[in-house]
Amino acid sequence: MAAEYNRGMDSELDAVFRMLDDAVEEAKSIRVELDAPFLRGIAIIEALPGNQSGADKTWVHRLLHVSDRHFAAAIRKR
Repeated sequence: MAAEYNRGMDSELDAVFRMLDDAVEEAKSIRVELDAPFLRGIAIIEALPGNQSGADKTWVHRLLHVSDRHFAAAIRKR
């Protein structure tokens, strides 16, 4: 019985690996080009005072803490 189960998993695993190989090949052909307005927007955001080295970023930790508490308290509704 275990051998049959493993054989079934092997074929499923082979199929998954084939799909991943196909996805890798497809991804190699995809080129993302960022246009000038997008790059300007990134430069503006990176230049903001809050994004500089040494800037106070403690708000990020507070946000993560509050988010964690919020989602931990969430209940599933059907």
